Amino acid sequence: AKLCKRVGLELVEPLYNRDTMELLLKYAKIGLDFLIIGMRRNSLSHEWLGKTITRENFENFLAEALSNGIDPCGEYGEYHTLVTRIGGRRLIIERCPFLTHEKDNMLYISLRAIAHS
Repeated sequence: AKLCKRVGLELVEPLYNRDTMELLLKYAKIGLDFLIIGMRRNSLSHEWLGKTITRENFENFLAEALSNGIDPCGEYGEYHTLVTRIGGRRLIIERCPFLTHEKDNMLYISLRAIAHS
């Protein structure tokens, strides 16, 4: 919420009472990209932390999530994301050199918003 506010964007949390598989497939179809900014230590391969999920790697990400019994949208806190592109709008971020920190069995990366377009 702080990051969105700082760059003039609105935080949207659309998952409540929705079919998360249907929602994620819809977002992938319209070209939504999202960055994995946090994950439970034993939920996904650590290679996904700090990676942007795009049309190119979406199927691999979804296959791993489902094979590990993870909600497609991380609805139960398995992972956390930041949308970096939807339609013609992009959030430009800088990784503070790729720092990872841990809190309550979650791994996170550190980011800084630069601008949005």
